Amino acid sequence: TPYLKGVMDAFTDPLVEEITVMAASQVGKTEGMYNMLGYLIDQDPGPTLMVLPRESDAKSVSYNRVLPMIEGAGVLRSHINELSDDITKLEYHLDRMILYFAGSNSPADLASRPIRYLFLDEVDKYPRFSGREADPIKLASERQKTFWNKKTVKVFNVDFEINKVSEQEKIVVFGALSKGSFIDPPNIVYQNIK
Repeated sequence: TPYLKGVMDAFTDPLVEEITVMAASQVGKTEGMYNMLGYLIDQDPGPTLMVLPRESDAKSVSYNRVLPMIEGAGVLRSHINELSDDITKLEYHLDRMILYFAGSNSPADLASRPIRYLFLDEVDKYPRFSGREADPIKLASERQKTFWNKKTVKVFNVDFEINKVSEQEKIVVFGALSKGSFIDPPNIVYQNIK
């Protein structure tokens, strides 16, 4: 998917701290995140949290998407420790990093560990608040405070609720909008990546 090249290049740019992508469903956004995850496992490891809308989604992605990706690529497979207990459905202890999976509806999982990398997938499906706590994005982002070289990747679908975007945040829409009508608020920047 050529339009994701710019997004993935931004991930390796040391000056980029946060990447926010909004695009139509099923255009490769999540696969791009998996590519970024594979890169950091091998090239720039650090504690990582991948957040999905629900814990059941996190377990499914962990077991059915991410683990097969790691086991299927020799260079990534070499980072799996010998002990089978090092990989559970929501936590992978690799040789140089730890990877956590969490549902956005679980405040305890979002607020309990220091992380350098934060992947937020399907943000448009997150609850506005996580229990009695703050919103899930803020809870997870707080875990990155101790890392000067932190990275956050947020992925939205086109039909997200505009009230989940803060006043200061700019959303970059990569590729073409292909789903329904869309209100064009002032904090949206449209950009095509070649």
